[in-house]
Amino acid sequence: MPRLPRRRARLALGSLVWLAWLAAPAWGATIQDIAGAYEGSWHNTTFDSTGPAHVRIEIAGAAIDIHIDMDGNVFGGLDPAEVVLSGTISSGDAQFDQTVATYGHIVGSITGSSGAFNVDLDMINPAILSANGTGTVAGGSMDVTYTVQIMGFGQAAGTLNATLPEPEGGMGGAAALVALALASFATPRRARSRCRASG
Repeated sequence: MPRLPRRRARLALGSLVWLAWLAAPAWGATIQDIAGAYEGSWHNTTFDSTGPAHVRIEIAGAAIDIHIDMDGNVFGGLDPAEVVLSGTISSGDAQFDQTVATYGHIVGSITGSSGAFNVDLDMINPAILSANGTGTVAGGSMDVTYTVQIMGFGQAAGTLNATLPEPEGGMGGAAALVALALASFATPRRARSRCRASG
């Protein structure tokens, strides 16, 4: 088996390291990595009601804003308008404590290194006593499991799942560069020689 020249071998190794990094889970992630516009849906599994979910996370310095736009009969009511939940970032984690329309008083947190979060809602409306959501937002996905305490009924449960849209073409720029680099190493020597001769 022919040996690769030393320079090409180093380049090949570097490309493989990049490829492994791109395929790996979000190890060592930061709170800034969760920013973006997520698209998906919510599903109340108790009542089998559902609707689209649009969540946009914006981060600027120590400030974080989450734009929440749930469509459909949220909490059994009419389609609510978008609300903005504002919080602060400290030591790499986000904290929230705010009252907004539709969702009431919200207290929650997001751990920057893992994307794990927890949120508690109360003072929602006379029929909805409280709610709790737990889950993760990491690696381009938002996955939430929630419960809702309803006056005179008890507990209902549901999920929210949303993802960041993939870049056009299906591969990010870094991934495309790695793919091209690996492809160049796989090209037989004689084919590359002919390309040089014809160019």
